Amino acid sequence: MKNFRFFSFNACDIKPWRGKYNRILGNTTTFKIKFSIEKQAFWPIVEWNRFDETIFCLACEATGGIKDLVEAVNKAKIRISRRPGGAFLINEFGQVIVPSSRGDGKRLLVGEVDGVLLFENPSDGSIIDLSDDTGLEIGDLWEKPYIGVKYNLNRSSNIYYYRYCSEQNKSEYLPKQDDELIKKLRKVRRYGAVRFIVNQHGIVLTKIPEGEYCRDEDKWIPVYVGRINYSLWFKKEE
Repeated sequence: MKNFRFFSFNACDIKPWRGKYNRILGNTTTFKIKFSIEKQAFWPIVEWNRFDETIFCLACEATGGIKDLVEAVNKAKIRISRRPGGAFLINEFGQVIVPSSRGDGKRLLVGEVDGVLLFENPSDGSIIDLSDDTGLEIGDLWEKPYIGVKYNLNRSSNIYYYRYCSEQNKSEYLPKQDDELIKKLRKVRRYGAVRFIVNQHGIVLTKIPEGEYCRDEDKWIPVYVGRINYSLWFKKEE
């Protein structure tokens, strides 16, 4: 793998994370640290659930950021799950959040990434750049891993985040609704409630039904919507 892009990881003192974390539930695409036989080391991957198959995409070589990222995630995993390796999430602010592998809801913030971490698609040898939306228009098929933090658009066309709390679950709305983003979401999903994700580069994606209506189960495909406007978005949490 000889594809290089600027990428760095800045570790912080590991601390509990009580901020936004929602992920799509079920058998979904995930960032993970796994032991790589090829690298003979723990290494970042995207476990890409694409249609009816799972593809394991190794991160391409980068500067020391990869080693630092692996070390921080594994340190957090050992602290809350007693063993290295497992899932982590990068939100739209580059913050790296590590959940407990025990499913107890505990999460830790370990630092922030900067730049682009590339991955190799083993199916065809192509390079996956999750920051690159060059040439994509609203509604175009998203042919890369569908991964990010989950947000919602309600039936009244207001964007919100649903926070699960031990005391009381609640919906948190944008301080000022982003009308442009809402128009883009409604262009691909004209009515009803919409679930969408924002990846670590601020790219907005959602899924739409493909083909004719099926009473039993529609087939949903990921499409490109656009990018968030950070000045109108939720504030970065610490």
